[in-house]
Amino acid sequence: DYSWYAAAVNRCKKAGDWRGACEELCRMWRAAAAGRQGAATVAHNAAISACERCARWRRAVALSAEMLHRCLEVDVFTYSASVSACEKARQWQRAVALLSAAGCREADRSPVVWNGAISACGATEQWAQALTLFDAITSPAPSSLLGREGAVQPTVITCNAAVGACARAAQWQLALLLSLGSSTADVVTYGSLIGAFYKGSSWELAALTLDGMHQKQPGPKPNTI
Repeated sequence: DYSWYAAAVNRCKKAGDWRGACEELCRMWRAAAAGRQGAATVAHNAAISACERCARWRRAVALSAEMLHRCLEVDVFTYSASVSACEKARQWQRAVALLSAAGCREADRSPVVWNGAISACGATEQWAQALTLFDAITSPAPSSLLGREGAVQPTVITCNAAVGACARAAQWQLALLLSLGSSTADVVTYGSLIGAFYKGSSWELAALTLDGMHQKQPGPKPNTI
């Protein structure tokens, strides 16, 4: 049944064999295995994850589209792996499109999917788009990007993704504002902020930020610069 194929696809994923994972999916449908839909979703998600690990973003996106075509349950794992594949390939438009496709599904409530889309924008210095996504999940006002009312709960990774997007584009003022507005800033946040100051030749601010990080972060001091 589907469970057997799901296990086979998962083995291929762990082995980094994206072709094998896709072949097992094809065998599953050719055999017209009668089983639980949930197991079929697991099999597809494992194949998408295998493609994501092997930088095959087109195949990952195609598999997620196939799931919709076959009326399979598309969940947060489907979208997070697909968005991550696009992020690694610097395909920010595709990542945002997948986020929009999540629509009213439960996946659009997950910060993991949003974090991936924001990071994808940041990787290509699309800082304005990254901030649009960040504002959509942190603003109390309703957003057209969210499938239904009720904000996504941002995490420290969400903040770091937005700060990093601004830092890569040398938008140090925006990076600073985001950092000051975050209650969960960590070493990664400070590192991105210092990088933004470095690009903007704001050495004094970089030194002050590093000093502030050393005062707030307990334990050994990281070698940030």
